[in-house]
Amino acid sequence: MIKLFKVKEKQRELAENSNGKPPVKKQSAGELRLHKDISELNLPKTCSISFPNGKDDLMNFEVTIRPDDGYYVNGTFTFTFQISSIYPHEAPKVKCKTKVYHPNIDLDGNVCLNILREDWKPVLNINTIIYGLYHLFTEPNHEDPLNREAAAVLRDNPKMFESNVRRAMAGIMIKLFKVKEKQRELAENSNGKPPVKKQSAGELRLHKDISELNLPKTCSISFPNGKDDLMNFEVTIRPDDGYYVNGTFTFTFQISSIYPHEAPKVKCKTKVYHPNIDLDGNVCLNILREDWKPVLNINTIIYGLYHLFTEPNHEDPLNREAAAVLRDNPKMFESNVRRAMAGGYVGQTFFTRCI
Repeated sequence: MIKLFKVKEKQRELAENSNGKPPVKKQSAGELRLHKDISELNLPKTCSISFPNGKDDLMNFEVTIRPDDGYYVNGTFTFTFQISSIYPHEAPKVKCKTKVYHPNIDLDGNVCLNILREDWKPVLNINTIIYGLYHLFTEPNHEDPLNREAAAVLRDNPKMFESNVRRAMAGIMIKLFKVKEKQRELAENSNGKPPVKKQSAGELRLHKDISELNLPKTCSISFPNGKDDLMNFEVTIRPDDGYYVNGTFTFTFQISSIYPHEAPKVKCKTKVYHPNIDLDGNVCLNILREDWKPVLNINTIIYGLYHLFTEPNHEDPLNREAAAVLRDNPKMFESNVRRAMAGGYVGQTFFTRCI
């Protein structure tokens, strides 16, 4: 009689859907489980869920997180969720739609969260994932990074990390975030032309440094070869205090492709009477030598150069004669500096006017 029961059941189903509409599609196990997860959501007030394709497509949705604590407080970050038909036996595919400076989220939106990878289990649910994402913002983790540079800054210099996060959230680092996107767009629209050369890690980091510059008003940066060559540029410093007040001093910067793992090569283009700069333009600055670390940046170097003019150091000289005069006779040192800046001889050396 099973066959008879099934015939009647089929007739009832057809009768119920006889209004010219096709029978209702049977939901997969994944869809049924997702319905359950969504009905049981118990999110923090800082998180919300939306369905851009409407409630007929629950398998693709977005979650927005607005942290109320930590480095990312007051930011707004949106994640896309794609759920497979075999959910929960396969973890959802989650990506961050908002470009963010974060050690555990890369610039393409990939997310490093253990419960989306090796620690996923079918007993976990959407609520668990959303809480995991929320905690990425309140407790970013430098030990399991996707953005290694951000992780290194978080580990070595939390204050700089916080500053970088605030700049990124304010939109100052958008130029950096769009570099990869622009490369992809140019490659896709090259119309038979060779693809655009991929930028090195050093170029990408330099883009970031330049976008974050926060220089004193006495310093400026220029690109003699144009903006297509950011790896070679000049910095001009006009001290407003100290021995070198009102002078104008220009430095050349050469950045290697492995920057920041190698310090920039910096030389003084202006001939200057200075204990820490020799007559060939070589500069004695500790952060360009033994104290260089990858977490330092162009802004740090420019401030270091600026302080060479406001506080020249006779204890670590390249121009030993100038250092000895600074140490033994500061008034004579000041007179020599003014003479050199005005354009004239100090001893047997002629200096071009720079004032």
